[in-house]
Amino acid sequence: CYVLPEYRRQGIARALARHAEKRLAARGVGCLYLTADDAIPFWQQLGYRRTGRINEKNELEELEKPL
Repeated sequence: CYVLPEYRRQGIARALARHAEKRLAARGVGCLYLTADDAIPFWQQLGYRRTGRINEKNELEELEKPL
């Protein structure tokens, strides 16, 4: 979830992520994967964990969260 700097720290990205997680879980998705760079602490606060893998295409770290 990318949020423009002037709209950050208002819960927008958190709300978008939670909404997406709920919709995907309702459709039977069991685990989400994403890549991140400087936003890793944000995703960890939402329950994602580092997998230890780096995406070869963009060299960003992979995180996952079981739903």
